Amino acid sequence: MPASEQTWRNQKLLHRVFGVSAFALLLSTAWMFIADHNREWKPYQDTARHMDLSYNSWLQLQYQTNEAIRSHEQLADALALARTAPVSDELLREFKAEADRRAAEDGTSAKLF
Repeated sequence: MPASEQTWRNQKLLHRVFGVSAFALLLSTAWMFIADHNREWKPYQDTARHMDLSYNSWLQLQYQTNEAIRSHEQLADALALARTAPVSDELLREFKAEADRRAAEDGTSAKLF
């Protein structure tokens, strides 16, 4: 079989068919993206997503508030306990010794107890 430059189909026609089909595919892909973006449930989905994010942020704030309240109550209980507890004799002796030392430095006499 001798080699020839003759093709089985017309190349110009094949190029035109390929160009038209590629353009049709491009248009159909763009149409698919637009149709998917403009679906009727998209606004509801955006609203639901916004509601979920708001709810999660409110839960985080509630957790932080509860933690702060719990910490405040513990500190208030510790303060009340410290205020009602008697002062230890060791601390009183240290205070009296410090007061006497400072009074001796100043040259005054301070009788605290």
